[in-house]
Amino acid sequence: ADYLTKPVNVSQLKRVLARLTQPGDLRAEITELREGIESDGRFGGLWGRSAPMLRLYDQIARVAPTAVSVLLVGESGTGKEVVAQTIHDLSRRRTHPFLAVNCGAISPQLIESELFGVEPGAYTGAQRSRPGKFEIADGGTLFIDEIDSLPLHLQAKLLGAIQDSGTTRLGDHRFRASRFRLITASQSPLSALVKAGTFRAD
Repeated sequence: ADYLTKPVNVSQLKRVLARLTQPGDLRAEITELREGIESDGRFGGLWGRSAPMLRLYDQIARVAPTAVSVLLVGESGTGKEVVAQTIHDLSRRRTHPFLAVNCGAISPQLIESELFGVEPGAYTGAQRSRPGKFEIADGGTLFIDEIDSLPLHLQAKLLGAIQDSGTTRLGDHRFRASRFRLITASQSPLSALVKAGTFRAD
């Protein structure tokens, strides 16, 4: 949820702990949402009482309070962004930003600066500093939709951002730390794309 440098400053530690949503609070809220399904069929931003929806609610309830990255797979229009938003809203990060970026809706030339940020002069037309989505999502959740359309060279850069918990803007050498939760979505199972050689296995 956060980090401390040694020697630990006790007042800073208290401020960090005060900001955290207690797991018990989240569990109580999830229990309340589950009880509401019976009356109005609603779970966060999702609606429905069918068996598949109830299974989905159970999966969200298990994963939301954790810090793990999540991959959502489903056809276009099935509500993957709503699921991602619900996971964020039921997590400890809900007081921080939820940012969504659709790799399929942005040209391959612009997606890199959109995700990682840019400094003036990095390429023709880059006239001002702009933080990327990773930077802006610090403390919160970054939802990357249609990750299956991300070019291979940017998949490698994405892997570095996940492993290092931060990024470097285009045209800059400074590393900017960012502690974010990553939720991604794909219309196709990524295992099939790995076999086809269009998605990195790592």
